[in-house]
Amino acid sequence: LHPLLASDATERQKARALALILHWHRGGRDVALPPFVPLLDDEHGYLQKMTLSILARGVPYETDLALRLVELLKERPTGDLMGPGAALARMGAEGVAHLVALDGSEELKERIAAFHGLGRAAAADLKPHLSLLATRIGDVEEDMRVRIAAILALRTMHGDCLSCLDALRQTLTEDSYDLVNPTLGVLKQMGQRAAPAVPDLLRWLDETDPRLVDRTAQTLGAIRARPDLVLPALEAVILRRGSDDAARAMAAYGSPAFEYAARILSEGDEYARYSILWTFANLGEKAAPIVPELIVLIDGEDPDISSRAIGTLGFIGPKAAAAVPILMKRLSYGETMLRAKDAART
Repeated sequence: LHPLLASDATERQKARALALILHWHRGGRDVALPPFVPLLDDEHGYLQKMTLSILARGVPYETDLALRLVELLKERPTGDLMGPGAALARMGAEGVAHLVALDGSEELKERIAAFHGLGRAAAADLKPHLSLLATRIGDVEEDMRVRIAAILALRTMHGDCLSCLDALRQTLTEDSYDLVNPTLGVLKQMGQRAAPAVPDLLRWLDETDPRLVDRTAQTLGAIRARPDLVLPALEAVILRRGSDDAARAMAAYGSPAFEYAARILSEGDEYARYSILWTFANLGEKAAPIVPELIVLIDGEDPDISSRAIGTLGFIGPKAAAAVPILMKRLSYGETMLRAKDAART
């Protein structure tokens, strides 16, 4: 196939040959790869696109190829996952160095594309350049698109980016949803290492956008730090609008959360109660501390809440034995078969 790709064959013939190579390469076969530089010069663009698809999966570093990719990135600076930036990033430390060098470019689009490319690098290749990412993320004078691309690049570190935490916290103090959304994802990956950011995250639980509030709750549940601050804030969210994400975050804190869950079951509306019942049922016997509140709900006026409470008792199992008398009483009243089965599980 290599001579065919280097010949005057039609674009369609070359495309079929390249498609075979791409298929074998994706399948993990040890394929002899062709010279890529001529294929990147394809004036029609189709062969170039297929070639970039192969390069984005990772090929050994070659100076001529890397320089051509840099030229191509300058010609078409995009954040395409199959673009030249991604191809450079997958060439290892040497390819990443070319992208880092573009940080000094006077062309904003090139810098944006370079940082997007860094997001495709291996963690080991990106780690030496975390200080650069932190500088760009925390620079309030920097273009927003560069800062967002730098934050997104941190996802490849899978949370191992503690040196960037102060810069990420800086974004939480700014009124920018565009910055906060990717920051939440990185902090969630960091888990308990992001504990210092908890006070900065709490303000975003008061936002009017429910999706942003839920994402913030997910992040706090992954961090699992400062229950004295987080649990009252999550309780307020659940009481205000009901939130399965906030309830799951609360449950992630374990035993300190039961006091707040019990209060929500006693004082909350149907939406707040549903959030707690659905979530804490998944804890099984660990949810035993809220059995007294569940027993009260069984005799409540809302039949749906009562049925859900019975189901939650079933998931708790033998540790909910205190509910047996009330359940037997409900069965004697001629409950439906479904709810009788729920009670029998307990």
